[in-house]
Amino acid sequence: MNSIPPSTPAKQRDILFLLIQNPTTLYAYWRLSSRKERLIKEHFGDDWRALRPTLRLYDITGLSFDGSASGPVRQYSVDTAYSCYLQELEPAKSYAADLGIWNKRDQFLPLLRSNTVYTPRTSSGSLVSDIPLSTTSSLQIVLPIEYEQFSAYTLYPKVKKEEN
Repeated sequence: MNSIPPSTPAKQRDILFLLIQNPTTLYAYWRLSSRKERLIKEHFGDDWRALRPTLRLYDITGLSFDGSASGPVRQYSVDTAYSCYLQELEPAKSYAADLGIWNKRDQFLPLLRSNTVYTPRTSSGSLVSDIPLSTTSSLQIVLPIEYEQFSAYTLYPKVKKEEN
């Protein structure tokens, strides 16, 4: 997500992180580097906080997210905040966020992208209870024919016995 080396001072890093609070709540926090703030001010002629900063939360469950295709999208106006709680979300879903601004043409311009988080299932949504259990199940190990032994690290080929 961030290509700036860890030795860069914290105030010079652009960050947007999502943290899981519980199955229906995320906590988001962000910071723009002074460099990015300066670039925005030079380009738009205004402080980025005056350009309607917005946090977009994407439901990306089951998707390879590239910023364009997602499930439902929620938008949160963040004004002068540097963090917020995102509540009433669905459990067992994947989420990512963009922090962005709006230009004069009313177009959303993303500035930062967050990490992806997976909200946990609620206690009533257990995977184990959904799987029927069989009391007479058996386990059979199947190895490729040309291999006599198998370990987690190496396949051992059959040793050909020499005939005298």
